[in-house]
Amino acid sequence: MAWPGCNPPSTGPPTCASASSLRINISGLEIIEAPALPDGTVIVTNAGAAGWFEDGPFLVTAEDVEKLGRDVAIWGMGATGIFLPSGVVKITVTVTPPAAQSTSASKSTK
Repeated sequence: MAWPGCNPPSTGPPTCASASSLRINISGLEIIEAPALPDGTVIVTNAGAAGWFEDGPFLVTAEDVEKLGRDVAIWGMGATGIFLPSGVVKITVTVTPPAAQSTSASKSTK
């Protein structure tokens, strides 16, 4: 099977990254950054367990007689849909930084 733009499976799991879309895919799992999550927290799921649904944009207008004009708004809506709650898993990872190494050499005095 060809993996265009990816590391071939013989060198490990197929890893894909696209500069045009800034998407990362590892072994078929898409990696999406979520800045609102605390450090060390990962949510793992797939499209069969959850999804994002949205509709729009919509245009709505209303006459503003007082100002002899028109108010215009463009809006949309979105919602998370979770179909299989057990398919959405939260993982918390504790990362311990390596111990600080001393870079100064001991000097002996005479």
